[in-house]
Amino acid sequence: MPIPRELFEKEVDAQDNKILRFLELHSSEAYKEVEIAKAINIDIEKVANMVALRVRLQRLENKGLIESRFTGGGQYYAAIR
Repeated sequence: MPIPRELFEKEVDAQDNKILRFLELHSSEAYKEVEIAKAINIDIEKVANMVALRVRLQRLENKGLIESRFTGGGQYYAAIR
């Protein structure tokens, strides 16, 4: 499956691309980690999966592709518009 040139240049892999596509498709909302995991079919019962997701989210944020905010309800992630 092809990816946009911008993602290619930022070294985004297939799993990162799934996260980005989900957040971009739902760009009017922000999501918690568990909600993102469920949306892209990650087994939330495995701690290693959730740790890996958190690392991916942090890496995508560091690359300027997504943003996060902590609110009273927890950490939320969204696509950058």
